[in-house]
Amino acid sequence: MGKSLDDLPLDDQPLHRPMPVDAQHSEWYQFCQKIIEMLAGGEFDWASGTLEGIHQSVEQYQSVTEGQRRAVRNIAAARKRSDGWRKRRYEGFTRGGR
Repeated sequence: MGKSLDDLPLDDQPLHRPMPVDAQHSEWYQFCQKIIEMLAGGEFDWASGTLEGIHQSVEQYQSVTEGQRRAVRNIAAARKRSDGWRKRRYEGFTRGGR
């Protein structure tokens, strides 16, 4: 079923630890850097809450989902659309006329 204590190598040799991975070369880190650059430019202030939330999640779990990639691509694409689309404001509705 299993090994007895006598069968296990119980010497004083340390366990081999994997070499630490340089985070700067990882995909999730580079994705976070892209988000930081987007926020630093000030052009994406309208989406800062979403971008900051994605950044926080990616940094916490050190992985990127396809949904997060798609959201950042969509935000970047919205910025590249025509100026008329970006500058349009929503005035809302008021009661009683204007």
